Amino acid sequence: MNIRILLLMLFLTNYNPKNSKFEDDNSPNIFLINYWKVDDKNLKLKFGDLIELNIGEENIKAIVLDINPENDGNWFGLCFLNGNQIFGRKISQGFNGHCVDLFDFSYINEKALSNYKILKNIKVNFKKIGRGMDSPTKNIQEILRDYKNSIEERKKKQTPCDDKLGELDPVNECYFPLSKIQ
Repeated sequence: MNIRILLLMLFLTNYNPKNSKFEDDNSPNIFLINYWKVDDKNLKLKFGDLIELNIGEENIKAIVLDINPENDGNWFGLCFLNGNQIFGRKISQGFNGHCVDLFDFSYINEKALSNYKILKNIKVNFKKIGRGMDSPTKNIQEILRDYKNSIEERKKKQTPCDDKLGELDPVNECYFPLSKIQ
């Protein structure tokens, strides 16, 4: 099991929503992204940009929901779309069967980003955006790999929240309507 997932599960089993800013659809602080910390004004992509990546014969749509500035350039956190469904996951929170809705990201460095066009900018409520899974990619081909793997995971039957703690390999991946982040 991935060490990040193991640590995340450990945190969530001990997490108490009364000790955090957790209101309605808002994500607990530990999952929040960098929206309030990064100025995207001079970057090639902005928070909320809906882009289309052309990779060989594939056209993949994604929304920029995170930006991480690093020494080697900016890393854009892309959340894929399948039609009007955005890629996410439901993670158990505590022992009561309550789940937190989070979004999955593939990060790509601005230097490796190619063959894309910005379709539009979507107004996003970033208080609703929590990072569930992140995958750094070296190139556009790895973005395609992440997209295809994510589609396959979402074909599996999702494990209900009350059963996740008892499962050794729960299926957390799911789709959310695009309206969930607006």
